[in-house]
Amino acid sequence: MSKLLDLVKKHAAAEDIQDIDTTMSTFTENCVYTIPAIGLNMHGKREVRAHYENTFATFPDFRTVDSMWWDLETDVFLRCQIEGTISGVEWNGYEPPPEKVGTKMTFWTFTRFPRAEDGLLLGEEVWLNGNELLANFGVLPSADAFEVAKAYQIPRLGAG
Repeated sequence: MSKLLDLVKKHAAAEDIQDIDTTMSTFTENCVYTIPAIGLNMHGKREVRAHYENTFATFPDFRTVDSMWWDLETDVFLRCQIEGTISGVEWNGYEPPPEKVGTKMTFWTFTRFPRAEDGLLLGEEVWLNGNELLANFGVLPSADAFEVAKAYQIPRLGAG
């Protein structure tokens, strides 16, 4: 096992117990954290820490399950399922509807952890199905993009 994989596993274990200080200690100072599917792009430890604080307040039992790791020496990739109970706290500008508060949600992610020059993590690049995440959180009516388009009356491409 490489030093980078050890560091990523330390990072993931700290996330699972909501230990923000240990999680943040794995990142280089100018870290980047992105979730492209929902437009999140954070730079530097201050922004990334604020994201973790909000995430752990929203999902106080946040944890990863069914993890599969790939160690490429300069990058580590993780495929896992995330689960957590919705507390009712707003998350990244979205407030869950009352009927979702107290329910457990799950979603799959594929994450890249690149190594920084100082040996710490340059950041996290989290890939997921944004519709699945937002539907589970209760702010979209479905994870199916066609059902979402129909619900919001988005015209089909090429339809005249």
